[in-house]
Amino acid sequence: EEKPRQEKPRQKTTSGKGEEASHGRTEPIWGFNNTANTCYLAAAVQIILHTPPLLEFATLGNSSVSILMTRVRDAYQRGPKSRSVFSAGFMPALRKRLTALGLRSSGGTEFEDGEQGEAESVMDFIMGEIQDSVKRPIPGSSRYIIVSEVKDCSTSNPLVRDISSPHDPQNIGVWKGRTNGSCFQHRTEEWDAPKYQDFRLTWEQTIGHTSAEIRALYDTAFTWRECSQGRFNDTMPKFNESNPKCVLYCTPNRRLDLSVKTARIIGGSGGERFAAIYGYTEKHTFEALSHALLTFRFTATDEQEYVPQAVKVSSADGSIHTYWLKAVMLFSGSNTYGHYYALIRVGGPPSRWVYFSDHEVRDIPVDQVHGLLMTNKKKMAFYTFENGTDDAMNFERLYQSKYAQDSAKQADSARIEEIDKAVGELLKEKEELLAKQEERGIEIAAQTHEVQRERRRRGPRKRRSAGVPKGL
Repeated sequence: EEKPRQEKPRQKTTSGKGEEASHGRTEPIWGFNNTANTCYLAAAVQIILHTPPLLEFATLGNSSVSILMTRVRDAYQRGPKSRSVFSAGFMPALRKRLTALGLRSSGGTEFEDGEQGEAESVMDFIMGEIQDSVKRPIPGSSRYIIVSEVKDCSTSNPLVRDISSPHDPQNIGVWKGRTNGSCFQHRTEEWDAPKYQDFRLTWEQTIGHTSAEIRALYDTAFTWRECSQGRFNDTMPKFNESNPKCVLYCTPNRRLDLSVKTARIIGGSGGERFAAIYGYTEKHTFEALSHALLTFRFTATDEQEYVPQAVKVSSADGSIHTYWLKAVMLFSGSNTYGHYYALIRVGGPPSRWVYFSDHEVRDIPVDQVHGLLMTNKKKMAFYTFENGTDDAMNFERLYQSKYAQDSAKQADSARIEEIDKAVGELLKEKEELLAKQEERGIEIAAQTHEVQRERRRRGPRKRRSAGVPKGL
């Protein structure tokens, strides 16, 4: 860790290194030398240091990790001893201390010197340790509120069957009945950052079976058995109407992969009762638990997906907020040999983007940001809630502009082809006209020659005297 420095930090405004004044505040921007394959650690630390909600959270409380991250923050604020990068020993020392506190790879092993690590694991460890200490959700955490509903919970609905009591009390859900005969269940999936491809503000699906399937099951319940390796076996347990299970059932000529929810329905017009629910609708509503930050994680299947400039989500209080892209953790290369780096928007709108790759720290135009996001693997994206808009970083405009340019090029190409074709036809017509003119010219010349020849044959014409009447 770098020692304190007494002199005043240098002010640099064009190189992307040093101290950068941005909208009335000064934000330090430094690089980290890398001689021990610590790019993964540098990328994670840079994102934490330049994303205020993450930095505030990482330095909360009195845990060993928060104390360590506070020291890292202070060292970064002071800046390195010389030049514009921290020494090559800074990151290995930090890795060693984090490892001693419990940092492990996704596979559960320690990060060895010179070994390629995972920036996501660093981020998860630091945030997880602070969460355990302060008992607060990690900034960027989110959840889905899930409401399951059956519009008709009466005994006349073949998809809702009364049972005496559940055999497995641990596998029962509490549903609430309404006076209109419907019933619902409300639950949440807490603090689970959504996968990028699954992100939708709200979405709804129908789960379960059709009425015909369940009627057929109950009408011939004595013939159904639990399948044995996907086949009917008469020695297997029979379908039990009072204790239905989510298993594959078979008859000699039919199969049914049964999906059922065991419920205790309370309230409503029917009083309290136990029921097996075979069909319902499920509505998911996304919530961001932290007002200041929203985090997206990418998987191997979606790490090449488009990163939007902004997303709109509902917060825990039900209001809608717009979050603007603040930082992206990127990776290039393979699992055995690759490189982590970060793109971070420094300051508030209008703002600038900075490219952080170990010791290399430089300003980067928005079109290059757009290009890197399209061509490299993305691991995590961080969105912050800010007032105003960021006209300097409008990715949608870039996409629309590129699409418009492509469309214009296609239109131009089509027009050029059309013009070329028309020009070709005109040139052909011109050649034909010239040929006709040439033929006409030859014909006129031949006629003229014939007239002149005939005149020479006849000789010169005699001229009449003036004043002599014709015919005298």
